[in-house]
Amino acid sequence: MTRSNRLRFGVLPVVLAAAWATPVAQAVRLDLTTGVTGEYSSNILRTERNEEEELTGIVWGGISAREEAANLTAELAALVESRQYINDTVGDEILLSLAALADWMILPQRLNWHFEDYFQQATVNPLETISPDNRQDTNVLWTGPDLYFRFARLYTLQLGARYGNFYYEETAGDNQRLAGYARAIRRLSPDGELYLHGERMHADYDHPGATDVLGITIRDFDRTDAYVGYRWSSILTELLLEGGYSRIERDGAEAVDEPLARLTLRRALPREGETGLRLSSQLTEGGGRLLASSGGRFDVDPHSTAVSQDIALERYAELFYFSRWRGVGTDIRAFWRDEDYQESVFDEEAAGVALHIGYPFAPAWVGRLFGRYEHVDFGLIDRKDRRGVLGIGAFHRLSRRITIDFELRDEWQDSNAAGHDFNEIIALVELRYGDRPSWAPTR
Repeated sequence: MTRSNRLRFGVLPVVLAAAWATPVAQAVRLDLTTGVTGEYSSNILRTERNEEEELTGIVWGGISAREEAANLTAELAALVESRQYINDTVGDEILLSLAALADWMILPQRLNWHFEDYFQQATVNPLETISPDNRQDTNVLWTGPDLYFRFARLYTLQLGARYGNFYYEETAGDNQRLAGYARAIRRLSPDGELYLHGERMHADYDHPGATDVLGITIRDFDRTDAYVGYRWSSILTELLLEGGYSRIERDGAEAVDEPLARLTLRRALPREGETGLRLSSQLTEGGGRLLASSGGRFDVDPHSTAVSQDIALERYAELFYFSRWRGVGTDIRAFWRDEDYQESVFDEEAAGVALHIGYPFAPAWVGRLFGRYEHVDFGLIDRKDRRGVLGIGAFHRLSRRITIDFELRDEWQDSNAAGHDFNEIIALVELRYGDRPSWAPTR
């Protein structure tokens, strides 16, 4: 059995066993779902010329589970799809997506075991749009113990260690990681705390010295992060502010030093609404992206252009807003991202906006309108892409658990680089039992 197959069929049982092998397992909230989908694509490979139409039959099953007990907090969402391509444009596929997070307090307020695993798909060539022939499985396992030492009632020292295993099905980049951290926390009030955090990590690649798909040399590295943070929360507001410095020392290359800064602000609004701001400036690298994604994409982002294994300074800003008024749900966000790489010439600056509106127009019918627009500038190679998606849909609830869903959308890319334009129209109908599993990462 190949490593890919071992990951496909071995991760889920391990996660389930680790997450709920405790006496409080009866408190698990478990939801099983399934569905059958028929999908039409006017350009399944998303090419500029020689467009190939395709009809796809999809059968999927999913599981969502949550456990909240005195000594265990766990959340899992998993989805497996069998995709049958009727016109044989590409080979049939079985796709798995999984996101699992668990914290098991072995000794109350003394010893905790942390576990994360995210299995998802990513591009093979990050400069081409996602499609069935430009997709690979990836997996990240991140686990280890946390020790807590409490002094007086206001001071806590937290020590932890982590082991990580990062896997790419097609591209070079498999690696293992060992990390350790220390965090000193000062409780300022019932709602706020100040902390000092230091962390050291070593990344050991399976094939150091090899090159990834874009010709970037893969190098083992050591990363050091040190920062001070402030966290405050109330019934309506959450604030997180962190600032410090990061250093990455690479084998055979110069070390990289950059400031680290992160700000997250959320404010609850009436009628289940929320608005917020996220700002960050930090060093990133390929494997770290898999972990930072927190399994948030069960549907692969078709606009991802991240260079797999290069080191980059990433600056990011996002403003988001959600509200529900008279049954109408509105979700909108605007974002800006700038990535400056150490070796690659594919430095990237992107800005865009995304919108989703849902409206119940009849007792058993809910309609939706959604769209996304993004402008990407690869300054060093004089390439500019405009990307967008616009769609409408509706679902009809046949019973409490059974729904039928209809959707029509248009996805496109307009580039000044030859061969990178495409337009794809997608229409689908889906009959499902329950809701499709989703992971709800922190915005």
